[in-house]
Amino acid sequence: MIRLFKVYYPLRTLVLLAGEALIIWLSFLLGTLLQNQDDSWLLLNVEGGYLKIVGVTGVVLLFSHWFDLYDSASLGAKWDQAFRLLLVLGLVALALSAVGFIFPRFLPGNNSALAGLIILTFALFGWRVAYGWLVKQPYLRERVYVLGMASVRKDC
Repeated sequence: MIRLFKVYYPLRTLVLLAGEALIIWLSFLLGTLLQNQDDSWLLLNVEGGYLKIVGVTGVVLLFSHWFDLYDSASLGAKWDQAFRLLLVLGLVALALSAVGFIFPRFLPGNNSALAGLIILTFALFGWRVAYGWLVKQPYLRERVYVLGMASVRKDC
């Protein structure tokens, strides 16, 4: 457990959050690089593309938090988790299309948000499968020690 702002967080939840943040950022970066091969340096460095991608990453993480995708108790329900992940991706698609329609300068051009969202869909499902395997490994298991002086009753 790691203590942050006077709250204890399990290490496995922080690994999930950091891994997803990195995957989201890399997905939209790769989408921008693939859709704008000639102008990618200008879009990312001059027009603030890195900040735009960080903003989109924050929105995706916020939607994921709202749909309890980082709750340790619900990590076992695979179909419920997949449904929530698809809800998050759908809301992100709607939010990106609304922002792109109203404020087209807030997103990198040439449909790079769509390419990033497609990459993100496959990458997040792959990451969740890999994370499910990872938490079963002994170094990320949560250990519980029970201390006490009460006698154990055998008639229960």
